[in-house]
Amino acid sequence: MINLLNCPFCGGEPKLKSTNIMIHGVSKRVAWVFCKQCGSRTNYMLREQREHYVRDAVSSWNGRWSE
Repeated sequence: MINLLNCPFCGGEPKLKSTNIMIHGVSKRVAWVFCKQCGSRTNYMLREQREHYVRDAVSSWNGRWSE
């Protein structure tokens, strides 16, 4: 089960997306997380560059910093 924290900017509901996109004419598998309310999002995590690209997208979204 994937647990996504609410958006750190607006508190909105996040969504995990995984799909193929075209990069220089080649289909690549990517994953990212975005906020349905304000549209903020993580970077695209490419499958070929990261073995656990979906987990990395979730970790990137859920990462929080404190002062």
